Amino acid sequence: MHGERAGFNNTAWDAKFLDLIEKDPVRVTGMTQAELAELGGLEGAEIIMWLIMRGALSAQVKKVHQTYYLPSMTGIATAIYENEASAPLAGEVARHRARMAEQLLGAERLRECRSRVQGRPQKAGGPPVGPGGRWFRPQCCGQFPQRAARSPSADGPRFPNS
Repeated sequence: MHGERAGFNNTAWDAKFLDLIEKDPVRVTGMTQAELAELGGLEGAEIIMWLIMRGALSAQVKKVHQTYYLPSMTGIATAIYENEASAPLAGEVARHRARMAEQLLGAERLRECRSRVQGRPQKAGGPPVGPGGRWFRPQCCGQFPQRAARSPSADGPRFPNS
């Protein structure tokens, strides 16, 4: 927290934001960073996380629970939404998967670290499964060399890769 507005709280905006995130999230995406800072203070970056969450839901949601608490420097809000999406129409899932595949075309040519598909099924509590029951595991391309294990020295033990 910094500046003259450190600790600034606008509970009216917090309530309006919670209403917008449920009913009109696109309106929030049209706001500038300056507008968001004016309404919610300079430390309001968590709005991005709320928008990411809302983007994962359908256009129609139902709020089933909400709390808001202002203990001191910042408001704390929680909300639970029920997704009211209808079942996918014929072909929607296939088109969505094709679009995802299109977005990844050429990614294997990137020099940065990338993922590769491993042919292992998901186990209970395991990593997320991709199409066909295959999961993705990061694989470093060698751009970031691993540290060599060090020997213990007079200043105490050293652990591998520390």
